Amino acid sequence: MDPVLRYDHSGWPFRLEVTHFTFSLLVYLAIISLFLINNKFYRISVSFILAIFLIGAHLFLETPADQFNVWAYNFSDSPNAIGRANLLDVASPIMGLISVILAMTLNVGVAFLPFVFWKAKT
Repeated sequence: MDPVLRYDHSGWPFRLEVTHFTFSLLVYLAIISLFLINNKFYRISVSFILAIFLIGAHLFLETPADQFNVWAYNFSDSPNAIGRANLLDVASPIMGLISVILAMTLNVGVAFLPFVFWKAKT
């Protein structure tokens, strides 16, 4: 929801443009496959790849500074949406902080997922 409301890191189907966000929706298929395919090697491998992509995206494509700035100052400094406001048209440093905390929490959780599958009995 955060990338969609920030606009600068959104894409189709929420904007008319196809962006890296559009391709990131494939992640949900990979997550669903983790529940459907009961193979330990597969689960460890896919969760490791997901962790690499997610952490990489949050380090290089939509940095914590990007996330914070769009909410705190209500404008984007990302090259693809310079000056664009968030869709709520809100300037709130607290929302910026919440956005960054949620993304970092997601990163930490996904980073541990391969270890969870490695320790799992099945």
